Amino acid sequence: MAGVHDEPRHRGKDRADPPGLRAGGERELTVGAPAVPPTIYEEYRKRSEVMAAIYLARESGAPFGARSSLSRSRHAVLVVLVVLLLDVGCGLIPERVSHDDRRLNPMFDAMARVDRRAMGFTPIAREASIQVEWPTPTFDSILHLKPKNYDVMLHIFGRTSRTVAFKRTDTGYEWIGEQETFEGPRKYRSVDGTFNEAITITYERVRISGSPLNTVAVVYMGEEPELVDRTPPGSLSLDIVRPWLEKWGYN
Repeated sequence: MAGVHDEPRHRGKDRADPPGLRAGGERELTVGAPAVPPTIYEEYRKRSEVMAAIYLARESGAPFGARSSLSRSRHAVLVVLVVLLLDVGCGLIPERVSHDDRRLNPMFDAMARVDRRAMGFTPIAREASIQVEWPTPTFDSILHLKPKNYDVMLHIFGRTSRTVAFKRTDTGYEWIGEQETFEGPRKYRSVDGTFNEAITITYERVRISGSPLNTVAVVYMGEEPELVDRTPPGSLSLDIVRPWLEKWGYN
């Protein structure tokens, strides 16, 4: 099996956020462009303000969005505290790291122990942008967020975009799930905007995104009849989508 550091045999357009785990918007993607992650820090900052407002409303007993008798300064202080927590690495914002960061080695080792290629996943290119999410249970508890079923998650942006989840073990990490998205050339419209068609492959050993456990799940988003009109629904497989991935340039 090829290692996780193998160089891809192609270069192409980059994708920002993978669907299902992350939110994205319309954007132009150019062939040959360097990997440029989305403005994830700005998105998390905006999200932190909403979380702070929800928390304050919950503590005060006032409905979210309503004007309460609490002073605006208290709300502002709470928002500032949340933003400061984000800045000092509380784990809500993924940390951008180098491919050579030593902390990644046990994660790469865990990935190498799994036959990821048989599941449809591609090697990670050295030039890919990597961000590490270090969940903080205490912070999630303060904001009444559901506990995460992983200890570390890699967010990787390159020719494809993917997330890789791990559990800590006594000797390092265990690979527990991965999701990789491959964008196609054509665009389609949805209620959320205009996007490139895409094929997403997911495999999870524990519940992370809601995908079936211990199963290679394949999802297509777009308007290609051969991929959309499947009977029964949800019957896409690697054998069906691999010719399309090759057609799109993912060799």
